[in-house]
Amino acid sequence: MNFVETSLDQRPELLCVEAALVARFLRNENLPTQLLGWLHHPGRIAPPPDDLVDGKLPELMLEVLTPLTQDAEAWEKSELRHADQWYAIALHWLADSFRKAELSCGIRLLSSSLLPLYRGLATRRIADSFEQSRFHLSEVILLVAMINEMGDDLRTIVEQSLPWKVAPSEILRNELKVDMSFLASLARQWHANGKTAQQDFLDALSLADPVDAAALTPEWADRGLLWRLAGELISPKTNIVMPRSWVEPSLPWSNVCKHWSKLEFILSQLSSSQEQQASQDSLANNSRDGDSASESPSTAHRRSHTALPVESRQTLTQASTAKSVIDSLEAEITSSNPAYSAVLEARAMSIRPNPTQSTKTKILVAEVKSTNDPVFVDSVKRSLVNSRSEEQPLALALVVVHPENQNDYSAICQPNSDGLASWQNDLVHWLLHHPEVIDPRAFITADEEFALVLVGLERNEVTALLRQGLVEVLSGQSVDAATPSLLAKTHLPARFHVGIAATGASGVAIAPEQLIEPAKRCLSAASGLGSASIKSIEVY
Repeated sequence: MNFVETSLDQRPELLCVEAALVARFLRNENLPTQLLGWLHHPGRIAPPPDDLVDGKLPELMLEVLTPLTQDAEAWEKSELRHADQWYAIALHWLADSFRKAELSCGIRLLSSSLLPLYRGLATRRIADSFEQSRFHLSEVILLVAMINEMGDDLRTIVEQSLPWKVAPSEILRNELKVDMSFLASLARQWHANGKTAQQDFLDALSLADPVDAAALTPEWADRGLLWRLAGELISPKTNIVMPRSWVEPSLPWSNVCKHWSKLEFILSQLSSSQEQQASQDSLANNSRDGDSASESPSTAHRRSHTALPVESRQTLTQASTAKSVIDSLEAEITSSNPAYSAVLEARAMSIRPNPTQSTKTKILVAEVKSTNDPVFVDSVKRSLVNSRSEEQPLALALVVVHPENQNDYSAICQPNSDGLASWQNDLVHWLLHHPEVIDPRAFITADEEFALVLVGLERNEVTALLRQGLVEVLSGQSVDAATPSLLAKTHLPARFHVGIAATGASGVAIAPEQLIEPAKRCLSAASGLGSASIKSIEVY
């Protein structure tokens, strides 16, 4: 690229804030150069010595990467070479950075970065999965660089992202008009091209106009969607609410949960040991430095972490908020700088690594448009094929609940942050812990119908099971399924109707429509009956 000499009175007419930010990061050496270079062009850069990271991290990453490599093309295998070590370096660097910045949502950011790799295990679309994972890691690294530059104010803004469906990239786009995808793209390109922090600043500003990276991102890799799904993965809940674009891959979520739990545990151990070492170092420094003797270890640690070059420290002294730092770029860019909204009064609850988090299999609750949705039909088809090969009975149940009044509706049917009503969450939890239920599948439609696919149970067993479960979930009381009179006498704050279509263990091939349509007819018939009605049919 050739650069034309530019005088002060010949500055470009339009310069983007992302280019100025990355140039500042380069100048202040806030970015891991080799790591970003590998993220842009994997396979071309050899990793540093193995002793830079905990040996357990590469081993754990190999559990995911080895199956991908076995099915890869030659050029994909070349890109995946050393990926276990580079991922370990990235996770180690980010975990340490999150600890230093005291960023509560860091572990969730790491989880969202690995989700594309997990998806690749099911889809075998290795190149797409690998690229989306690396690009998301790049965005997280750039987010850390921004927090290093802007300090606590930006961290507070980012932690508005802790609610389930709001990703940090959305917060930054809305509040500061910063496109994290474009920011990451610029940083990766510069490092891949050998750019350095000493390069003339005008070189950085002569790049092309921003490209809408979101337009090039597949639906399943949307940043907000990955953020939401990562929250589902790391939560202690007994279910994962699956977006529609993640339903089709037959992803082994039980294995994913176990792998992430082990990875989270190792990262938490690293953070603990690093924090202890930092505290010891701070105490040692305080004992040697009389001027800092009154400073607490945590304050000294924060001060050592946020130490920047003289020019940057002067800038942060003059600009104490994230908006001020952005505004200070006016000397470097000609476009106007947006303001951001008021800082939150209190930081959100932390989501930190939990070594004791359960790895019990979670029920997958998939979002579909309706029971005619091709995604739903295909999923039922796969379940039928599996049950036939194993000679197991299978049942499809469609469930609806109608509260008697508005107060009951708010308590029972009001959607939670994950999109499930309280009764749906409770029924999923109840089914997961029932000894007769094995690997259930659940679906929620746009019409608030709740569909359940249950394997290994006959029609009458499913009928009794769901009647007991719904009564207990809606009443909050434990009842004995063996005593029908108790079920009938229990007061319920809502009406429920269930339609069930079931197949036996005969091994006869049945199309998914042969199960779905009868279940719908049974639900329609049950809806015209009493307040707690179930209709079922055997399909041959």
